[in-house]
Amino acid sequence: MLTTCWHVQLYNEEVHDLLSSDQTKLQIHESKESGIYVAGLREDIVTSAEHVLQLLYSGEKLRHFGETKMNKTSSRSHTIFRMVSIYACTMASNMHPGHLMHMCQLSMAIIFYVVTLL
Repeated sequence: MLTTCWHVQLYNEEVHDLLSSDQTKLQIHESKESGIYVAGLREDIVTSAEHVLQLLYSGEKLRHFGETKMNKTSSRSHTIFRMVSIYACTMASNMHPGHLMHMCQLSMAIIFYVVTLL
């Protein structure tokens, strides 16, 4: 199993990588092969639930916050945290007695998003 995460912020119509200390504006692109993606986005491989939480907390520390007339703790931003787990396994089966084994690889991806709208 391979699990990866990325964490972005949408602030003042700009996209910022919350896993990178370099807070330069990132560009959103679209291609036929990849669909919609953010160029230059850092995606980390995670190995435990604690590692996932560490990335969430460190991203929140880099997040922009600003006061509004209605809410003193408003962030004026939205964040998206994505975690993808890819499972792959190889299975063997005997199709007929005396014949060679048939090998089959199965894979599955689970994608989980956390979106804040505060």
